[in-house]
Amino acid sequence: MTIFIFLIAGFLTSLILPPYFIYPLGFLIFPFLCLFLEKELPKLNKIKFFTYCFIFGLAFFGNFLVWIKNPFFIFEETKYLVVLSIFLLIFLSAIFSLFFTFIIYFNKQISPLF
Repeated sequence: MTIFIFLIAGFLTSLILPPYFIYPLGFLIFPFLCLFLEKELPKLNKIKFFTYCFIFGLAFFGNFLVWIKNPFFIFEETKYLVVLSIFLLIFLSAIFSLFFTFIIYFNKQISPLF
């Protein structure tokens, strides 16, 4: 159930940025993420936290970079290279999760700035 919540949170976070500009979603999503991290972080191990960040990043980048597949459909020869866009989304999500996991677990405290 938590994975589904992070999938929805990642999708909704991407709606805050252009071209959608639904700013009020930020007032719902960011407090939820901060409260979740404050409450659940001591119970989570690094692998589970990495998985949650990866799912969040996959949903975020999947909706935010939905246009990335379009250039592959211009020529008939590059139509089969659309798989590269999926690998790009997975790669970006992995970098996002590694970066966020390292920041959270090396800091040991969530900064009040977040």
